[in-house]
Amino acid sequence: MPVEVWKSIFDWATVVLIAFTVVSGAGALITGDIINRRQETRLRQFDQDLTGAKTELGKQQERAASAEQAAAEAKKATEAERLARVELEKLVSWRSISLEKRNEIGLRLKKFKGIRIAFTVNAGDPEGFAFATQIADVALQADWQIVAFAPVTNLGGFQTGVRVTTTGDKTSMDASLALVGELKALHFAAERSPEIDTRPTDPLKRQLVYVFVELRPQAVPNEVSKTIATQK
Repeated sequence: MPVEVWKSIFDWATVVLIAFTVVSGAGALITGDIINRRQETRLRQFDQDLTGAKTELGKQQERAASAEQAAAEAKKATEAERLARVELEKLVSWRSISLEKRNEIGLRLKKFKGIRIAFTVNAGDPEGFAFATQIADVALQADWQIVAFAPVTNLGGFQTGVRVTTTGDKTSMDASLALVGELKALHFAAERSPEIDTRPTDPLKRQLVYVFVELRPQAVPNEVSKTIATQK
């Protein structure tokens, strides 16, 4: 084949290569631009999604904080209600000694077996009457002898708690102190009166423990209780 033909072929090949290069470059530019625009779109969408996620996270954190605050307030209200209920129960609950405790105390007081004991309660005070009955049950468990259980009307001179007096003998005094100690151990207001009951109506002057079951301390306002407590 003549050289001129080969030259013509190479010239055309060169032109084709140049054209292909131009087309390839243009294609690369066009496709690159398309890819860049798509990436920008995706980046903008990502930024929007990220911003939305941050906003939603902030809302969730606010809701969580509100829920936590509401829970704390509810817990505080529940505790306040519990304390109020406890205080109310203190005001309305009756003094009571469980059967198990009455049996235990009775066993400890059996060393004073045979002691004579009398009870006085305020007429019209069912709580005091019930409590006195439980103390009397303790006396029975201890084999003490109950000689009287009587309600009285003591207008203008009422007191609170449990007061105990005795005749002047050592046995009844020791028994009364033991009984008062047991009541105090159960957190009841109780005291051994320093007064001595001479039993002027008993010609035999027999030994006696005398229990006065007065109003429970919570039955009257604190100021009145303090005033009553100072009266002799």
